[in-house]
Parts: sequence; structure tokens; C-alpha cells
Amino acid sequence: MANNAAGATAQETPAHNSAFAVEAGLKPTPQAIDVAVVSKHIIFATTHVKLRYSRRVTNKRPSIVRDVQDFEKCEPETIRQELHASCTGLPQVFKPERGFSKNAEQANPGSRVLTIIVLRKLLPITVLSGKEFLAAWWQIVKCHYTLWKIGVHHRDVNPSNLTGYRLVCGQFIGVLSDWDLSSDQRGSPSRLEHTGTVPFMALDLLTPGAIAGKVEHMYVHDAESFIWVLAWVCLRYEGGKLISKDRPLEELLKVDALACAVKKAYFFMMELCDLRPSESHKVSWDLVNKCFLGIHSLYTPRRCRKLDDQSAFELLLGDPMQGLL
Repeated sequence: MANNAAGATAQETPAHNSAFAVEAGLKPTPQAIDVAVVSKHIIFATTHVKLRYSRRVTNKRPSIVRDVQDFEKCEPETIRQELHASCTGLPQVFKPERGFSKNAEQANPGSRVLTIIVLRKLLPITVLSGKEFLAAWWQIVKCHYTLWKIGVHHRDVNPSNLTGYRLVCGQFIGVLSDWDLSSDQRGSPSRLEHTGTVPFMALDLLTPGAIAGKVEHMYVHDAESFIWVLAWVCLRYEGGKLISKDRPLEELLKVDALACAVKKAYFFMMELCDLRPSESHKVSWDLVNKCFLGIHSLYTPRRCRKLDDQSAFELLLGDPMQGLL
């Protein structure tokens, strides 16, 4: 994740297949203490102590089936030992933390739960172009809004998290991934605790007041993030590949939250009208301009307008998308 100021929580290691990681000059860290990749299909997160796996694995992925069958035979403690050795390079056995229980439901409060998640391989939607990219982006926008309305709030919309997979028939299905920083109706984390990837965060969350924890994270902020992602891809990708030089918005990767807010405001007020998208994203450019008109209408010299979720969706995303797909 790019630079951030206090109050904006940043992930230092983006997803493994992250196009944004390449842009930001970040590399995956196989020695990271909290994550160990045991196969190309299964990723262990050591922040948990409970073994879960997906039974909905088809015979089209026999290697995944074998991995799951092997690991479901293991005791959680055995897996913890393997994780320790894999992540740290240290062969010695470590003692379980106090309060650890093989039965996660009986674990003391604060105990960790080991989770094994079996996932199909997801591709970043930056590999797409034209209407196929726009359709995948819109699928994810609608999925995100549907979940937001029932209280599941993602709060970290960035190019790394907009992914998908292709069906046998050839259709690409958009998937919103990486829910590590999400919150739910139970209010944890707090809406005043701001998370996200700075270059794509709403301007309202990059102000001194927001950094001090005085601005509540609302749907309108994630909606604005989707627009920044849309513009980012249209300007920086050609034929599914990152443009090699003279990429617009490059400076957003190099500054802190407050400086990023200044540069983003200048971008959509002064620079956007003179920019042109790559050839493979021309179909989306009219939408980009309409969406930024919505963003422009949000901000006054003194504050950001407060909108309910439905109004924010319609103003920033729904109305501009009318008739495009």
C-alpha cells in the first residue's frame, strides 16, 4: 500500500497477484510472520487458530481437493508448528500461547484462530479492457453496495481488491476480495477508524479532521474510491498491461495522506479535462468524467456534503452508468 498518514491504516504487502503492488514498487514477503503460502491454492493466516475449509470444491481442481484432504487430517497445533517453521525459518518447536485450545469455541477471549481458506485463483480486473473491464467493475460496485446495505462494509476499495475469474463460457465474473479491513453492524472496527489505500481514499477521509478520527466512514467514501480506481485503470493500463512510462497519477504513490488530498483535488478540478484514456479504455472515459462531476458536487469550500447511502450510490455511480451496459 502506498504512503499514509496517522489514522489511515495501510497494508504493507498487497495481494500476491496485485497489479497495484507492481506499480507501487512493493514485493510480496514470503517470510512475513502472519502469512504462509503452503500451496498455490491454500494460504494460511496465523492470526487464527481454527481450521476451516471449503467443501464446495469440484473435481476440476483435483490438486485443491488433495490439499484440503491432507490438511483436514492435521491437528491445529501441528499446522501451527509448520507455519512457525515456514514463516520464521526456525526449526524449533514453540509452545502454544496461553489460552490456546484445539476447540476454537472453548478458547479464552483473545485466543487466535487458525483459518485455512481454499480459493479459486482470481485475476486482477486490470487485465481486462473495453466493455469487459467496465462490466466487471460494475458487477463489483453492485456487489459492494448490496453488502453495504446489510451492514458489511469493505472500506478498502483499490485496484488490488477488484478481481475476478472467467467461466468456461468465457464470461468474466467480478469479485471484490480482501476483506481484512472490513467492518460489520457490530461496529468493529469503529467507523471513525479509517482504513484504506491512500491514493484511492475519498478526499473527505484525507483531511486533518478525518485523520484525527472526527469523520465517520460512510458509503459515499467507498463509492468515491471506486471512481478513483476507474480513472486509475483507464489512464494507466493499455491492453491489460501497465503503461511503461509517463503514467498519470504517479505522484499519488509517493506522498502522505494530506499531500495526496491536495494532489487529488487539483487532479479532478484542473487536470482531468486535459487527459485522455488509453486506447483500450476509451469506452469508459465518458463514465469517468460523469462520475467526477458527482464528486465535484460533493465538496464545497468548507465541507463535504452528507448523503445517505442510496443518494450517494445514485449520484456517484448509478446515474452516470445509465445506458452504458
